[in-house]
Amino acid sequence: MATYTENVNQFSDKLLDGIRQVDEFVVNKTSAVTQRIGGILPSDLPGASTLRTIPRPEELVKTYFDFIERLVKTQRTYSLDLVKAFEPITSKVWKPVRKATQAA
Repeated sequence: MATYTENVNQFSDKLLDGIRQVDEFVVNKTSAVTQRIGGILPSDLPGASTLRTIPRPEELVKTYFDFIERLVKTQRTYSLDLVKAFEPITSKVWKPVRKATQAA
């Protein structure tokens, strides 16, 4: 019988594969449409100089995801610390997890 963790990992792998397939489809279709639109638009768009005063879309996306990665890391640490704080109670149900010592 599969364990809870194995079931969650199998489901999450399938879910992420599905998301990647949808992402690829959307990117491919968007690229095809924007190629056509880009060929029709004039070389110097009205208002482009104003848009150049804000960060490029790539910079906005990278900055956002850099923050999210730091946030998730912080929340992971917090969650594990909180679980550890509950150990005096949870140890009555589950044996405490011991870290394996590495041989020098």
